[in-house]
Amino acid sequence: MSLFDFFRPRPSDSAKSELWQFKHWQVQVIRSQRRKTLSLELKPDHPIIVRTNKSTRRKEIEKILLQKQSWLEKNLDKLSRLPKLKPPKLRSDDKIYFLGKKWPIRRSVTTLKSAFLVLAEDHLKLLLPAEMMKEDLSPTMVHQILRQFYLREGKKYLPVMLNTVAERTQLAPQRLRIGYMNSRWGSCSSKRAISLNAKIMAAPSWVIESVIVHELCHLKHMNHSKEYWKLANAHFAKHDEADRWLHEHLS
Repeated sequence: MSLFDFFRPRPSDSAKSELWQFKHWQVQVIRSQRRKTLSLELKPDHPIIVRTNKSTRRKEIEKILLQKQSWLEKNLDKLSRLPKLKPPKLRSDDKIYFLGKKWPIRRSVTTLKSAFLVLAEDHLKLLLPAEMMKEDLSPTMVHQILRQFYLREGKKYLPVMLNTVAERTQLAPQRLRIGYMNSRWGSCSSKRAISLNAKIMAAPSWVIESVIVHELCHLKHMNHSKEYWKLANAHFAKHDEADRWLHEHLS
């Protein structure tokens, strides 16, 4: 389980989820009326995720799984060999990723009624009401604290990084949104709006830059064609390394 399981957005009411067995795999099918294509998503210790339209028949999904069997087995094997991440409890011996570095947690009392996480000089300070100082925090509380922290820091850091990269690449969006997404680190809309996932604040700056370049290049190519990758690789040379860092540390 990843630390991000604690602040992953819940599926929207419009999305319907099914869980079934196919061959030796568990498959989670998430259906949405708005989705036009079918996609596969792999995560450590998780069923194969299929995102598709509500009208897609099970037989069609199984056909695609069979077509992708070699690819699935190869990549599921890679995921099974990744180091396991323990979910944080935000104790003083925990460490949390922020900008690619693992920061130790130090607890401190606050007169406020809510708990929150802030940056200190060489650690992350977890401020807690006095009655919570000696107890373990619930998964729900950890979820809330981490969401608040990454979102607050992301709203300060990501616009500056985006402006720097946009100036260098001469690719500028109309609007930037920072929030949480189910399965993407970023997205680009046809209205030239870039969305960035605040959870990316756990990654090193060069990985964040990769995500930003990836989305900015969609302003010219709303696909992953050869032309798109030629442009993306011209502006950033380590997309594969960045993807690998995300899979190994935050998936």
